[in-house]
Amino acid sequence: MTTDVDAVVIGGGTSGVATLKCLLDAGLTAVVVERTADVGGLWKFREHDYGVMSFTHVNVSKHNYCFSDFPFPDDVPDFPHNTIMAQYISDYVDHFGLREHIRFQKMVLKVERVDGIWLTHIKHVEDDGKTVKQSEDEEVIRKIVHSVSFNDAMSNGITGSRVCKPVYISSRSGAWIAPNYIFGNPLDLYACRWNLNPNMKALSTQPTISSTLVHHIQRREIVLVPNIERIADNKVMFMDGTQAEFDNIILCTGYKIDLPYLEDRVRNVVLDDEHNTIKLYKSVFSPDIGRSLAFIGFVQPSSGGVILMSEMQARWLAEICKGRVKLPSEREMRSAMELEKKQNAYKYYNCAGHTMQRDPLVYNDDIAELIGAKPSLLRFPGLAWRLLMSSCGACQWRLQGPNKWVGAIEAVKKVPMTDLMNYLGLTLFFVGVVLLLYICKVFVDMCWT
Repeated sequence: MTTDVDAVVIGGGTSGVATLKCLLDAGLTAVVVERTADVGGLWKFREHDYGVMSFTHVNVSKHNYCFSDFPFPDDVPDFPHNTIMAQYISDYVDHFGLREHIRFQKMVLKVERVDGIWLTHIKHVEDDGKTVKQSEDEEVIRKIVHSVSFNDAMSNGITGSRVCKPVYISSRSGAWIAPNYIFGNPLDLYACRWNLNPNMKALSTQPTISSTLVHHIQRREIVLVPNIERIADNKVMFMDGTQAEFDNIILCTGYKIDLPYLEDRVRNVVLDDEHNTIKLYKSVFSPDIGRSLAFIGFVQPSSGGVILMSEMQARWLAEICKGRVKLPSEREMRSAMELEKKQNAYKYYNCAGHTMQRDPLVYNDDIAELIGAKPSLLRFPGLAWRLLMSSCGACQWRLQGPNKWVGAIEAVKKVPMTDLMNYLGLTLFFVGVVLLLYICKVFVDMCWT
């Protein structure tokens, strides 16, 4: 059976459902192909499938990790549990009537372009979202698992093993540890447009957000060791010459970008397997392919959440599909990609795990400006201070532009302003006034002499 639509969206996670809504808002016909039986993507906990661990909380505040026209209810905690997040995504889908446009339990086999038309080949899968289930041997072999397969100690069969304190953490390059809250406010609320986030080593990679990790290290319940040299049975040798025996090893080694369903000629244009990079204009479009194929959510926020970035990408895509916005020429796109590559190489830590990293405020403003959705200080003077001195949350990009939201102003006002940023802003303001008065005085003195 063949179905014709304007757009096919692969995946029913946050990026997928946001893209579906934006396309439908633009008057396009679209369908989401989702491998599992429900929406939510990785936020839908599944004991034997890809996704969050059973105890995972969002490590970005609800103000900066939400859909821009559907904020969290006020009674939701700052850092929601994964069950709250999954329900929130489901509520978003039902609120905007998206579920009827989603085809569940459909696996994408191949995406190919034939005579200028993209064909997406799919087939039905079982309730678990998999066509071929893993064997028992594959699940339990040596208890070395990647973090993507780890849910919790009980479901992964670790509680019956000889696992007591301490736990070892082996790290090749270390990490910056930051708490969830600073001076009573979620950490991500301190981001702002004033570029007060200096280009320093602490911000060249995503920090590890944890309020308890340092305490466990101080109590020696967690031991930090350097990179692994080799593993022999249950014994692990580290680069500093130390060694220890372990019952369980969890590999938190990141992910490799892969699009196995793309035909090779398209995949080779888009992906650089050697460097784990994706070659896209503003992380969405390939200059070789153009507007007919978009990659939504292929971006890693340096702070804040990916939802607001994915949604902005989707709004841009919708405007391009409707012909209200056009992509630059292939030459201009390649030039912009080269410049962005140099800027990111200077700003972020150079490793395979950070090839898609972007500053969400800067990135969203950049895309929003293309579609007329960048918040204007002149149009919203009552929000100017917030727009300059706080993160303002996701709803700020619904103040204006296509499909703006009438509730955006009130939603922006609900995002807390931190005292530290208020004081810092006032300090900068008064310093600026003093400098201006001094310059005026010097100018007047020169005129009189």
